[in-house]
Amino acid sequence: MISVDDYERFLAEADYEWSKKYRPFGIHFCGKDPHRFAAAFGRLPHLDFLDVGWGGDVRVLREHLPRTFLNIRLSPVEIINQTPAEVHDTIAQLVSESANPWLTGVCCINMDEKVPVENITAIFETVAELRQRFAHDLDGAPGRTHMR
Repeated sequence: MISVDDYERFLAEADYEWSKKYRPFGIHFCGKDPHRFAAAFGRLPHLDFLDVGWGGDVRVLREHLPRTFLNIRLSPVEIINQTPAEVHDTIAQLVSESANPWLTGVCCINMDEKVPVENITAIFETVAELRQRFAHDLDGAPGRTHMR
């Protein structure tokens, strides 16, 4: 990946203009360090969607991108050797760090036959559990209505 300085020098202006003209506007960042660009991305008029590469600091990204949908990408390599409980804990931690479950997605692409079926199941079960928990929290919040 390029440096933040090079991004700002060569690409940021194009992203800036595209984000004003074409909506929804998103950036795919599959590198391990999208948080390096958090401040630069935060200066874009509209960043509706960001693919957060595995290893990205979700908390830092959310600080700079409070209204951006963060698509958190799990590592298709690490998930091979994780237990279902570790998959669960990883997802729960990353969604928590996002600080806005309504603007957070969970994604794991490029998995192969080495990934245990139990770990794939853990992804779906964890997301379903979190959705239920956050929907319940929303139902109980004063002045809030349930989103369906």
